[in-house]
Amino acid sequence: MRLNWFSPLPPERTDIAHYTARLAPALMRRFDVVFWTDLRADAQVLPAGASVQIFDAKRIEERANNRQLLCGLNVYNFGNDARFHAGIFQVAKRIPGFAVLHDTRLHGFAFELYRHAEPRWAGYLDLARELYGEGGEAKARQIVACEGRTIDQSVEDMPFIEPVVDNAIAAVCHTRMACADIRARSDVPILTLPLPFVSLAEKPAVRREWAPPWRFVMFGYVNSNRRLESIIRALAELRGRVDFKLDIFGTLWDQPLIEGAIARTDLSSHVRVHGFASEEKLDAAIASAHLAFNLRYPTMGEASGGILRSWAHATPALVTNVGWYADLPDEVALKVSVENEIADIQRGVLKLAERPRDFETMGRAAQVWLSEAHSPVAYVEGLADALADMPRLMTRYAGRRMLQRVAAVSRSKAERRVMLDRAVDLILPLFTQ
Repeated sequence: MRLNWFSPLPPERTDIAHYTARLAPALMRRFDVVFWTDLRADAQVLPAGASVQIFDAKRIEERANNRQLLCGLNVYNFGNDARFHAGIFQVAKRIPGFAVLHDTRLHGFAFELYRHAEPRWAGYLDLARELYGEGGEAKARQIVACEGRTIDQSVEDMPFIEPVVDNAIAAVCHTRMACADIRARSDVPILTLPLPFVSLAEKPAVRREWAPPWRFVMFGYVNSNRRLESIIRALAELRGRVDFKLDIFGTLWDQPLIEGAIARTDLSSHVRVHGFASEEKLDAAIASAHLAFNLRYPTMGEASGGILRSWAHATPALVTNVGWYADLPDEVALKVSVENEIADIQRGVLKLAERPRDFETMGRAAQVWLSEAHSPVAYVEGLADALADMPRLMTRYAGRRMLQRVAAVSRSKAERRVMLDRAVDLILPLFTQ
C-alpha cells in the first residue's frame, strides 16, 4: 500500500521532523512511502532510496498534484506550531487521510495560523465563534488584544482539535490523555500508539560519573509551558548547597526573558544557554547529564520525544505529574506536582545529590522501558493493522461527512434534529453490514 506521509523533515527544528526520520526505516520496509513537505528537506537523513516530494499548498487543487495525492492514503502529522504544519493543514482540509496528532491542545496553532491573514486574525476569531460560541469569541478577542500572552489559560476548553480532524478518516495519537481530548471533540475513529523512538546518532563516546558537579540538561523547543522560569528560581535557592551546571539547548520562546532571569538570580556561572546544537553535541550533553528537566504545564496532550531521547542514554528525567507523564511508572521518572512545583524540583535535586545511585538505577530502568514500549516497528505494525480495516473506515468517513453536511444546511435547531435523525436511520445500516 502507498502512503503519502506529510510531515516536517530534518533539518527543520522540530522533534516531529526527527520522529519521521526515526520512523522512516520501519515505514519503508512495510509500505510504499512518499515523504511530503513544503519546507526544507535533507533526504540524506532518511534511508537510502527514500522518496521526498515538495508540495505547494496553494496549488493543491491542480490535477497533477491530485493524481499523486489521491493514490494511496495520505497521513498528516500535526503539532502545535503553525510554522511547520500550516501547509499540511491546507492539504488535509481538501483531501481526507489519517491525522496524526502529536499535540491535542492546538490553540496556539490556530492563533498563529491566522496571525498574518487579511484581515489579521479574522479567521481565528471566526473559528473561535463557530466552535465555542460567543464566549469563545470573546476569549479569542482578549487573546488577540494581548498578542497571545494569555493563550495557555484557554488551551483546555478551546483546544481547536475540531478543524484538524474534521476531514480525517481516522486520528492517531500517542497518549491516553490525547485520545480523551479527541474523543471529547469528535467522533472520528482513534488509534492510540506509543510514540516511537530509536536513536539515529552513534552512541556518544562519553562517560557519566555519578559525582558532582551535577549536570542538568534541558533541550528542544522551550516554550513557556516548559517551566524554565520555575527551574531557574528553584536552582537559585540551592546555589551553595548543591554543586550543579545546567545546559539549555534549543530555541527559547523569549531568550531575553530567560537571560535576564539568569542574571538576576546570579546563576550565570551555573546556567548556560547554548541555542540550537548539532545532533552529536546534543547527544553527548544528554549522555553525560545526571538529570534531564522535562517539565510541562499546561501539557498540550503530547508524549515527549525529548524524554525518550533522554532515556535512550539512560538519563533520568524530572517531569510534571500531568497528562502522559502522570501515567509513567514511578521507577522511570521523578514526578513534580503542579501545586508544589518549585519545592518538588528542589527535593529532586537534593535527592540526586544525596542518593545518586537511585538516579542511575532510574535511568537504566527508563532505557529498558523505552526499548520495550516505544518500538518503531511495533508502531508501524499497529498502523498497518488499522489500515486493514480501511473499507469500514471509509464507509464511516462517508457517513460522518454526510451528517456534517446535513447539519450545515439546516436552517434551525429543530430542522437539524429531524434531518440528522433521518440521516442516521439511512447511514446506520452501512456500519452493520
